[in-house]
Amino acid sequence: MNRPEAGSQFVAQVAVMSILAVATIVIITLLIGAPGASVEGFEPDASGTTLETDVDEVTIVDSTGTAIEMGPSHSRVATDLSDGESGEAALSTWVQLDSEAALWRDYYVAQYGDAQLVLLLIDGEWTGIHTDQQSAIVSTDVTNHDTLRQVGLEHDSEELRLYVDGELVDSEPLTDGDTDIPATDSFFGTVEEVRTFDSTLEADDWHTLHDDPVAPVEPGSETARLMFDESGGDETYVVYHGEWTELEGNIEWTDGLEGTTLSEGDDYEIDAPDNTIQPTQEGELAELPRAYIYTSDSNQFIAADTLSRVFSILLVSLVVLVVVAVITMLPTLSGGSRSRGR
Repeated sequence: MNRPEAGSQFVAQVAVMSILAVATIVIITLLIGAPGASVEGFEPDASGTTLETDVDEVTIVDSTGTAIEMGPSHSRVATDLSDGESGEAALSTWVQLDSEAALWRDYYVAQYGDAQLVLLLIDGEWTGIHTDQQSAIVSTDVTNHDTLRQVGLEHDSEELRLYVDGELVDSEPLTDGDTDIPATDSFFGTVEEVRTFDSTLEADDWHTLHDDPVAPVEPGSETARLMFDESGGDETYVVYHGEWTELEGNIEWTDGLEGTTLSEGDDYEIDAPDNTIQPTQEGELAELPRAYIYTSDSNQFIAADTLSRVFSILLVSLVVLVVVAVITMLPTLSGGSRSRGR
C-alpha cells in the first residue's frame, strides 16, 4: 500500500471513529439528562430503600428513597406524611439559596402523599399549595437569598397557612376542587432539615421551630441526629447515614455499631467501627407534639454535578477514540514500513 492510500485510509478511519464517538456521547448525555442539580452523596432522581417509621400516625420516608428527587426539570425534597385523624398536617424546613438568581428558579421544598402539601419558590415568592379534594395557595416575597430561613406550611380542615421564620405570613381558606402544581427548575442551595407533623401547630410551636433549630450538618459529615419522643415516652431515635434507629435502654446495636445507655441531658457519644458519631445537640430538642425529624448526612445541593459528569464522559470518549485509532492504524503503519524496506 502506498503512502497516499494509507493516508486516505487513516483519514477515513478517524472520521468513522469520530462519528461513532460523537453519537455515543449524545446517546449517553440523553440518557443521564441535561445538566441539573443533584445532591452530594445521591444520584439525580435518587432511588433506594424506603424507611418508614410509623409513630403517632406519622410516616417518614428517609432521604435515600422518595425524600430526595432531583432531575433536569424539577427538584424536590419530599416527605411522605399521612394526615392524622383530625385531617391536619404540617411541615417545616430550613432553606438557604446560593445566589440572588436562585430566587427566580421554581422548585419544591417538601410535599407529602397524594394530598400534595407542597412548598415551592415561584418568581421570588415562597408559595405553599394544598391540592386534593380541597385546595388553596398562599405566598409571600422572599426577602433575601444569603441567609438560612425557616419556612413552614400547615393545613387543617378549613385553611392553609404559610410561616416564615416562625411568623404567620399568609393564610387562605380551602375551597372545593384540585389545583395544579407548576413545573419546577433545578434547585441551587441548601436544605438543612425537614420536620413533619400529623397536626397543626400552635404559634409558640412555630416560634420554637425557628428559635431552636437542629444544628446544621456539614456536607459529607458523619454527624448523627438525636431526639426524644416528645409525647413523654422513653423512646429515643438517632439517624445514622440517613436512616432512623430506635434506641431503648441499654443499646444493642446492629450493623456493627456499639453504644451505651442514652439518657436525657447527657452528652452522647456513640462509637462506630471507623468513626465517632457525635449528636449535635444535648438533651431534648423541642417540646413539640409528635415531632420527628429526618435529614441526610450530605444535604448540600451541587448544581454542577451532572455537567461535570458530561465533561468526564467527553474526556473518556476522547481517550478511547485516540487509543482505538492508534490500534486500528498499527497494521497499516506496519505495512507501510515493510513496503519501504523492500
